[in-house]
Amino acid sequence: MRVIVVVVGFFAVVLSTFAVVWLVRDRPQAQIEAAQKKQLKEAEKEAELVISKNGPWPKAVIDETDYTFGRMALGETGTHDFVIRNEGEAPLRLKKGPTTCQCTVSRLADEEILPGQSATINLTWEPTAQAEEFGKGAEIRTNDPENSSIQLKILGAVVPIVIANPDRIWPIDEIRENGPTDLFTKLVSPLKEEFAITKIESDSPLVKVVTEPITDAKILSESRGLSGYWVKITVQPQVPVGAFSFPVRLHTDLTAPNSGEPIVVDAFVTGQRRGPIRILGSRWIENRSAIGFGQFDAQEGRKVTLTLIPKDEPAEGLQVTDVICQPKELRVSLALDEKSKTTPHRYALTVEYPAGAPRATFSDEHPAQIELRTNHATAP
Repeated sequence: MRVIVVVVGFFAVVLSTFAVVWLVRDRPQAQIEAAQKKQLKEAEKEAELVISKNGPWPKAVIDETDYTFGRMALGETGTHDFVIRNEGEAPLRLKKGPTTCQCTVSRLADEEILPGQSATINLTWEPTAQAEEFGKGAEIRTNDPENSSIQLKILGAVVPIVIANPDRIWPIDEIRENGPTDLFTKLVSPLKEEFAITKIESDSPLVKVVTEPITDAKILSESRGLSGYWVKITVQPQVPVGAFSFPVRLHTDLTAPNSGEPIVVDAFVTGQRRGPIRILGSRWIENRSAIGFGQFDAQEGRKVTLTLIPKDEPAEGLQVTDVICQPKELRVSLALDEKSKTTPHRYALTVEYPAGAPRATFSDEHPAQIELRTNHATAP
C-alpha cells in the first residue's frame, strides 16, 4: 500500500506542477493581449472627433495624399510635409489616427484650422529593411462630415547605396588549364551619380582585380544604377586542383548613412579547378570537390573508392608522393586498377575512416580535408 500511495502522490505532484506551469505561462500572455486591446480602444476613442449635426461644417482639402520619394538608402530617414486647408465655414479639427510601422506624424497635436487657413502635417519614416515597393502611411481624422478620415501614403524603394552583381559570390564555372581565366562583374550605385573605388584587396597572388567605369547608360539602367564599375577578375591556372574561394575587398568613398563609415564591398571569387585528373564515383560530388561519406557506425567504419583517370599521365604512372589528412585517422591509398589495360590508365583512390576511430561529424562548415601530392607535372 505504501508503494501505491507514493506513486499516486508522485503523479499528483507532477500534475500539480504542470498545472502551475500552465497557469504561470498562460495568464501573463492573456493579460498582455487584454491590455493591448484596451489601449487600442482608448486610442480609437481618443481619436474620435465630434461632428456637428446641423452645421456649419469645415471642409478639409488636401491636394496631395500620396508622396513618392523615388529611392532612398536603408538607414536614412525620410520626411515630407502635407498641407491641409480648411475651405469650410467652421474650424477644422485634426487628430492623429493609426500609423503603419516605420512612420511617425509630427507637428500635429489636436490641431485646429480656422476657415480659410491651412496647417502642415509632417510625416517621417525610417525603413528597417530593403524594399522595392516601400509603402507606409498614416491616418488623419477630422470633424469634416464628408472627409472624416484622410489617408496619407509614402511610396518608393529602399535600396542599398551600392550593389554588387552578382551579389557577394562571384563564381567561375571552370578554370582554363592553358592560360588565365577572366570573370566580369559589376558594382553599381542606385543612389549616387558618381563614386570612386579607392582601394582593392585580394589575399591571393593568383587573383588579380581591376575596375573600369561603366559609361553605357543602358547597362547602368539595366543594373538599376546611376553610376558603376566593371570589375574584372583574373584567376591564374596555377590555383590548386579542387574547389576554391578567394576573398576580395573593394573600398569605396561612399559612406553608410547610419554610421558615416566608408562602405566596403566584400566578395568571394569561387570556383573549381578540375585539373588534368578526372575523378569518377557515385560518392564524388564534383562541383564541391567532396566525397559524401553519409552516416555510418563508427565501430564499423566506412571505405569509399573513387576512380582517377589522369590526362598526360607520367611515364612512371600516377603516384601519390604525400598525403595530408585532417583528421589524422583518415587513411588514403592509390593503386593501379588491375582491369585498366590501355592508357591513360585508371587508378583506384581509396579513402577510409577506419573502424573504431572516434565518432565525428564532418559538414560543409567543418569538413574533413585531404591533400594529395602527386608526381603529375600540372597537378602537383
